Order: sequence, then structure tokens, then C-alpha cells
Amino acid sequence: MSLTSTMYTGITGLLNQSEGMGVIGNNIANVNTVGFKGSRMLFSDVLSTSIGNNSVGQVGHGQQIQKVDTVFSQSTMETSTSPTDLFIQGSTFFAVANPGTLSGPVPETGAFYTRAGSFRLDTTGLNLINPDNYNVLDSEKNPIRFPQYSTSLAPTVVTQLGPTTYPPETATAFAPVPTPNVANLTYYPKGTVVSVGGLNYVALNIVPYNGTDPVANPTLDPANWQRGTFNPSAVAATYTSGEVVTSTDGSNYINITGTTVPGLNPVSDPTNWEIILTFQKVVSVSTTGEISLLYADNAGNSATVFYNGNGNQPVATLPTVFVATAKVPNPPGLVKVGNSLYRESGVIIGGSGTPVISGPNGSTEQIISSNLELSNVDLATEFVKMIQTQRAYSANSKTITTADEMTQEVLNLKR
Repeated sequence: MSLTSTMYTGITGLLNQSEGMGVIGNNIANVNTVGFKGSRMLFSDVLSTSIGNNSVGQVGHGQQIQKVDTVFSQSTMETSTSPTDLFIQGSTFFAVANPGTLSGPVPETGAFYTRAGSFRLDTTGLNLINPDNYNVLDSEKNPIRFPQYSTSLAPTVVTQLGPTTYPPETATAFAPVPTPNVANLTYYPKGTVVSVGGLNYVALNIVPYNGTDPVANPTLDPANWQRGTFNPSAVAATYTSGEVVTSTDGSNYINITGTTVPGLNPVSDPTNWEIILTFQKVVSVSTTGEISLLYADNAGNSATVFYNGNGNQPVATLPTVFVATAKVPNPPGLVKVGNSLYRESGVIIGGSGTPVISGPNGSTEQIISSNLELSNVDLATEFVKMIQTQRAYSANSKTITTADEMTQEVLNLKR
């Protein structure tokens, strides 16, 4: 091997050791990055040349980069105050979808994977996202979106529940509600009771308010008004499914059957009425991924329920839908895409394989709420590698300078 070849051998060492220093520098730069997994550079030698009279004697031609591995070792946890900060105990990943993905299911090949569980609610207060607005997926591969209300029925007409006794008149088929404040009224809800000339009338329909009189003369409007007695125990009202009434304590109830409902108290009629509570916050996430949610209203009613899938009403019993965790056959084969995210690389040789999205099993794989996984970079180890890389770089440069001095000795033979 000539002295010139020796110089080029030294150059391979210089170039590759400088790349190795880049890997070390990136690890150190991300020592405080949540969920970061450090990398290591693996080197191999270059094809050797045989010398001498047999194939045993070989001279190498330097060094090459074999592979840059991501080290997916479990790191330690840091406690936080947010229940949506999640730590995975085990080797699985959280699954997220592109920002703005509000429906699914999202295929495994289209999802992104991360160990960084610093999740939070978006500006609507209903979608669970990461800091870069990627939507977190559930075990059914749907983006996690919390229902705004505790009921899945869309509310329609709002009426008002009233007092329990009324003046005796002729029976009516509609449950009464008290006369609204006409100063703020634009219409009379169905069931509104008004008193005209000492007689009481109930609105059969939604009746527009004309803006001047307390009520259009109900005696001249039989299509919309009916005289009657307003004894709650003797009357019944036909409500549309989804119609909402507000009780005198401010609680809202939604009709869930669309049937004729006797009486006026939905609290004691859970068959036909369901209280409407509004989503407040995430309470916690269990080790097996169930999400506990708090719903409440302004009247002081509240309930802790479970997320049961995107578009589904929350449930009081343990659900079958969880925060998604993804099992990757070969994690080092994942492709880094930035923002602490990875993408699958398929079933090619050395690839990640196709991830399987499900939920944690609660034993070897657990989710721990109000905790985050720290970077697995160990500074002491990285500094030792930095020293080794620096020394290797210096040694390779010495190879080049020594070969140069030997070449100079050859040139001096002419003198």
C-alpha cells in the first residue's frame, strides 16, 4: 500500500469521526428533551486489499459508517401537575395523527409514533393534542375528542319547567311552564302559561311574541293557545327527542325518548330525561389507558365518567376504548421525522415492521398519568464518547502528517 493510500485511510477516519461527533453533539443538545432517545454511531472497516503470496495478508483501507442506531432504552420519569402528561412504562409508543385530523380510523402506516407524552387540550378544549398540534389517537385509531355534553343527543327547543300547582281550569294535554319575562321575550315556548282576564292558557306551539302586548289574545288564537288546568299530576306533554327543558334550579334535561311524558319533574324520570352536563377537564388516565373526565353544570350537578371513543357518549362504567399504544416490531428501524416523532419504515430488511395500535395491557405496558419520560441521554457516557472521538480524530490526523513526513523523506533521497 502506498503512502498516498495511507493518507486517504486517515481521511476516512477524520470524516467519520467528525460525523460521530455530530451524533454525540445531538445527544447532548437533547439531554432535556422530553421522550428523546439518544443515538449511537456504529463503524466498520473498508474492504481490504490482499498482499503477499497468499490471501491471508490483507491491508485495510480505512473506516466507514455502518449505521446510526437509535437507542430505545427506558428512561426515568418526571412528575408533573397535569393529568394529560403521560409516561409509558414499557417499550410501546403513543400514536398521533396529522394536525387537524378529527376523524378516523387512522391507519398504522399513516400515524406517527412518539414517547413524548406531553399532551394537552386544544383551543376548543375538546381535542387531545401534543405541543405541535398532532392529534392523539385512541385504541380504535380515532383522534381523541371529548364530547362537549354528557349526552350524545343534539339539543333542539329549550323550554322552562315551572311551579308545581296551577289554578284549576279545563284539562290540557300540555305541561305548563311559567310566564317568561316579557321584557326579554322573543317567543313563548311550548307549554308557556299566561293569564288573561283571570283565565289561564297554555301555548300549544312556539308562539312568536309581537313585542307590544303581553300575549296575542289566546281566546282568538285557538291554534296556538288552549285553556286548561295545570295540575302536573294530571297532565302530560309530548316532547321531541332532543328537546331540552330547564328546571327551576337551573339544571338542563334532554328528552331521550320523544314520547308523551307525564308530570313536570325530569329528575324523577330517568327513563325519558337525561341531565345535560358540560365537559370540564380530564381528571386522570389509568395504567390501562382509561380516561376519566369531569362533567358539570352551573347548578352544581357533576359526574366523573370515562371517555368512550370519538363521537360516543361518555360512560360511567369502564370503557372499551383507551389511549392508544403502538407495538413496533423493530423500534430501531423507525424513521425520525422531527418534533420527537417517528414514522414506520415498513417490512423492508432492517425496517421497523408494521406497528400494531391497541392499548396498554396494564402489566408489562402501563401508562402513568401526571408524569413525563425524560431523555435517555447520559451526559457522563456522552462526554467519555466525546473524548474517545476527539482522540481518534487526532490520531487519524497524525496518520496523515506522518505519511506526509515519510513522503518527504523519499523526496529528500534525490539530494
